[in-house]
Amino acid sequence: MNSSRVHSLIQHSSGSRRAKAALTVFIALFFMLFSYNAHSTPLLLDWDNQTWAPPGNTNLSETFNVGGRDIVVTFGGNVAGLDVSPPVVSPQLDNTNTGGLLPPELSLVVGTDYLDLSNPQVTVTLDFSAYRGGVSNVSFTLFDVDQFGAFIDEVSVTAQTTAGVVDPTSLIAGSDNVVLNANTVSGTANSPPNSADGNATYVFAQSGITQINLTYRNTTPNAPGFQWINIHDVAFEAVQADISVVKDVDNATPTAGTNVVYTITVANDGPDEGTGLEVTDRLPAGLTYVSDTGGGAYDNTTGLWTIGNLANGANVTLQITALVNATGPYDNVAELTAATSDDIDSTPGNNDPTEDDQDNAVIVPTVPA
Repeated sequence: MNSSRVHSLIQHSSGSRRAKAALTVFIALFFMLFSYNAHSTPLLLDWDNQTWAPPGNTNLSETFNVGGRDIVVTFGGNVAGLDVSPPVVSPQLDNTNTGGLLPPELSLVVGTDYLDLSNPQVTVTLDFSAYRGGVSNVSFTLFDVDQFGAFIDEVSVTAQTTAGVVDPTSLIAGSDNVVLNANTVSGTANSPPNSADGNATYVFAQSGITQINLTYRNTTPNAPGFQWINIHDVAFEAVQADISVVKDVDNATPTAGTNVVYTITVANDGPDEGTGLEVTDRLPAGLTYVSDTGGGAYDNTTGLWTIGNLANGANVTLQITALVNATGPYDNVAELTAATSDDIDSTPGNNDPTEDDQDNAVIVPTVPA
């Protein structure tokens, strides 16, 4: 460890927690509370419940399961410039920078010690694409976005959504940094590691978010390279609805030439509203369509039953009357084939009979002599 590095660590360790810590935390909670959508489930990537092993730039990606789906966090850019000399190793989880929180909590370290100053920036991507339809209302706080001597922290964060790239709906700077533009904050003064003055809180209130993309750079190319920030817990919301499909028939051993009535029940076990629901039940050649109770929502040609949205705890039923033909096949499957809400125990349209969003009512007809 060289003398400039020791001096940097000493400067980062000076000072005490300031009253603004409470205000910054309050503001972050305010945005999380009032951005809450009653039709989605609040989730949290809590670093205190996670590990990054091994730490350092030999391990640039980790996967974290939150709410039954995976978030993939990946470092990119000039990863050779990530700091790998203790006590600050990146990436890793530590509480060197506390953001004013008491007791201190773990956060993700983005630390740099550039040898190649021609590209003094690293990137961090949080990928939410495993959540069907993306996530919404993403918020998090960065710690220690400040200025130490000639080294100026500058951080830009955008979100990739299903509709394109967006800026945060809110960006709150601390007293030791300043908002430069819609997605960028820059350090203006040295912030001690136990202070909230270097905090910067990002809020993305949009929906359909599939990625958060962060770029951390040094804006003074000739400055010493050693500096770091931390990404604290990431709050977000996902629409999660456990949709099941059950299919029954009123007569499992009908006589050919008579009618049978299939009853398809789609239920939502929550916790959120099911959205964009479609079920496919296309009658096989051994059955001829007669009628249905869908009121126009069922297309007997394609077999598509358009349900739309279904509230938590609700169910909806479709009955299809069909004539049993003398020859089959008679196998008749109903499956959820589309949804914009996320179901952690099944996948629409994958034709997996072991999942609860697909069912089959078997009949064995008798053909008169």
